[in-house]
Amino acid sequence: MPIMIAFMARSEEMMVLVLLLTSLLASPASLAAGFDCTKAHTPVEKLICADPGLSRQDEQISRLYAVRRQAVTESTARQSLQDGQVRWLRQSRNICIDMACLKKAYEARLAELSPPEPAPPVADRAAPQPLAAEPLPSFVISAQGEQSLEFSVPRFGRYAVTVSSPQGTALQLVDRVAGPSAVQGVAGQADGRWDGFLDRGRYLLRLTGSGSKQASGETKVTVRAFTALNDPVPQLVLLKPEQSNLADFSQRAYWLDVKEPRT
Repeated sequence: MPIMIAFMARSEEMMVLVLLLTSLLASPASLAAGFDCTKAHTPVEKLICADPGLSRQDEQISRLYAVRRQAVTESTARQSLQDGQVRWLRQSRNICIDMACLKKAYEARLAELSPPEPAPPVADRAAPQPLAAEPLPSFVISAQGEQSLEFSVPRFGRYAVTVSSPQGTALQLVDRVAGPSAVQGVAGQADGRWDGFLDRGRYLLRLTGSGSKQASGETKVTVRAFTALNDPVPQLVLLKPEQSNLADFSQRAYWLDVKEPRT
């Protein structure tokens, strides 16, 4: 069973090991949906059960989601994954009225949940070059008073939201399903920063700058995806140590292939 792990850093002095993804154990194909078709009662559920391909895809999504959920150990990441699944059900799958719509929704969700193919092990490899993160939004707003803005991220992953201002700006990220995060930073004293996992979608930021009438200048808000330092992702070699220095906003991932259960 291949498992992908990633080292991520918030500073050069700190390295965090986070389990990201696992792939499915090989098993015979099944035509059963991810729910009991004998109890299907909504039009969408009946459409899924009536089509063997959709039924099989529904089971695949259920299994992929379960594996991803078990693999993510951080509570905020697990909640974000769960929220993404709920959004997909409510806003994508359950609004469909025909097969074409359902097939499109299922193909998109399978692409989001499916792990990449593991890279073959390489005993001796050259040092990988850093991969530039995808361009993400940045904003410039007034450094005084309360502001709000929205931004989007293209896929599930680890992100950082930072602010830079003359007097200090606090920030709070709001997930439309999970609700608001804790406030980071202190208005008028220290700029905030939020780090964590986000699923694909739109998010709201609440920003609070200095309330002083003498406050001036602008606040720059930046959304960053953590940068992968190795691609393709290599496979860990048994008993071979791996060492790496990670700069801020960087991560290094590896595949770990577990051939059989061990105790």
